[in-house]
Amino acid sequence: MFVCIPYSRPYTANQNFLDTLHYALDDIIGRHHNLFCLPSETQSPAYTAFWASLNRGEYHSRRFERVDRHGRTVYLEASYNPIFDANGRLCKVVKFASDISAQVTAMRSAADSAHATSVQNDACAREGSQVVQQAVQIIETISAELNEGALNINAVSEQSDVIASIVQTIRSIADQTTTPSASSMRPCN
Repeated sequence: MFVCIPYSRPYTANQNFLDTLHYALDDIIGRHHNLFCLPSETQSPAYTAFWASLNRGEYHSRRFERVDRHGRTVYLEASYNPIFDANGRLCKVVKFASDISAQVTAMRSAADSAHATSVQNDACAREGSQVVQQAVQIIETISAELNEGALNINAVSEQSDVIASIVQTIRSIADQTTTPSASSMRPCN
């Protein structure tokens, strides 16, 4: 728990808050809240608008990225709760926070691991696709060569049929010339 007066000046904090951010109470009293924030956040219009909203008495709750005394990132699930006096005037803002740094780190690690696995799976899929494409090309080449071989076999078969026909014709002619005809067997006069 952390308590500040309007306009973002801390005036007390419990030991859990101090331990989480590695501060002593004397280190933070009267200092600006931006002590716990990244410079990129404190210099943004959103940070100014956030405190203007709190000073209007508006409640905020979400995950906040903060920095500890040593500059290390700390993630807090926190709510900023405006507290009003009996006259309805804002007198302080109480922040209740839980350190969720370990959970955020674990989620990021899991997300990084999932991303790395996804990248690896994508690479394997691309490699598998290339292997399949190469196999298809090889099969297409073999198919074309087999078709060409089949055409050559058909051509040889057709030529073989022509040769067989020629041989048959030659045999027929030979048979006619070697077989004596009846007129050639008569005695000569």
